[in-house]
Amino acid sequence: MVRQPPRPGDGDAGGQFRDRQLVFLPLIAELTTRYGWRIALVFVCAALAFTALVALLLMRDRPSDLNLPLYGETVVTPPPAAGAGLASLLMSPLAVLKDAARVPLFWVLFGTFFVCGSSTNGLIQTHSSRCAVTTGLRPSQRRACSP
Repeated sequence: MVRQPPRPGDGDAGGQFRDRQLVFLPLIAELTTRYGWRIALVFVCAALAFTALVALLLMRDRPSDLNLPLYGETVVTPPPAAGAGLASLLMSPLAVLKDAARVPLFWVLFGTFFVCGSSTNGLIQTHSSRCAVTTGLRPSQRRACSP
C-alpha cells in the first residue's frame, strides 16, 4: 500500500475532541444551573439524535458504496462477501483480543491505560466533586476545583 502524505484536517483528533468539550460542557452546566438537569439532558439527547440522523443519512459502510477506491488506491474494490452470521460477528472481537493478548506490547498499553483511567476517575473526579460541593460552587464554576 502506498503511504499518503497527511491531508489538511488530518490533525490531532484528541485536541479536536477536547475543544468540543470546552464548548459543550459549560453550555450544559449553564443549562443545568438555570433550568435544571432535565433540560440539560433533553439538550444532550437532542444533540445525539441529530448527530445519529446525520450519520445515518450521510455515512456509508465502505468507499465502494459510493464507487470510490480505498484510500491510497486507484481501483475500486468490491465489498467483501457477507459473513457467516451474528455469531461470527459477535465472536470476532474476542478472537482479535485473544491474538492481541499474546503480544507483550498489548499488556504495556493495557497497564498504562488502566492506571491513567483509574487515577483520573478515582482521584481527580472524586476530589474535584467533593471540593466543589464543599465550597458551594455552581456547576458552571466547578472547573476551578480541577487540578
